[in-house]
Amino acid sequence: MSEDHREQAEAAERELADMEERRQRLDEHIDEARKDWEAKVADPAVPGAGGDVLEPDDGNTEMPPPDPHETD
Repeated sequence: MSEDHREQAEAAERELADMEERRQRLDEHIDEARKDWEAKVADPAVPGAGGDVLEPDDGNTEMPPPDPHETD
């Protein structure tokens, strides 16, 4: 194997190791986010996360009209 090929192989191995480290960190981040979401879903005090929908304080359950300037 020539010196150039050896350097390319070493660079590829370093890149592979870096990608594996980033994948592990991403897996940890995903696990933390999943645990956080599951805790929020289980907590009825967290609106919109699976608990009961909170009614407005004024008792008005109608939705406000759409904003004419808002686009989808």
